[in-house]
Amino acid sequence: AAISSDGGILSHAYGRDDGMGRKTRMALWNHPGNDVTGMIARVPRVAGTMAALLGGDVYHYHTKLMMKDARTGGAHLWHQDFGYWANNGCVYPDMGTCFITLDKMDKENAGLQVLRGSHRLGLLPHRQGGAQAEADPQRRA
Repeated sequence: AAISSDGGILSHAYGRDDGMGRKTRMALWNHPGNDVTGMIARVPRVAGTMAALLGGDVYHYHTKLMMKDARTGGAHLWHQDFGYWANNGCVYPDMGTCFITLDKMDKENAGLQVLRGSHRLGLLPHRQGGAQAEADPQRRA
């Protein structure tokens, strides 16, 4: 119901050009509501784990639902979340990302890939790729 009901997540979804002729779809919001998406952000397994990892109280920066349409959806370009956070005034990387999949993620359906050790590289230069920020391909190799 939180996804498809009137006024639900899908009604707030928008597309972002990936610079390769396709669009990614997502919905993003800053205040956790009282629906299932807000409850997930508050449960001890999420909020408590983030507090333990970051060493103290945490706040909800935003929730994002990324929607990749099968065989037609655009790419989410290689990036550091900190690249976006820094552009929004969060100048220190004292934040974390909790990624929860709703569908199977693997190489066949272009699931999330994490570059081992990339958190030790510091903030990489990012460039615009369509309506997204892409980490410098020379530095991420």
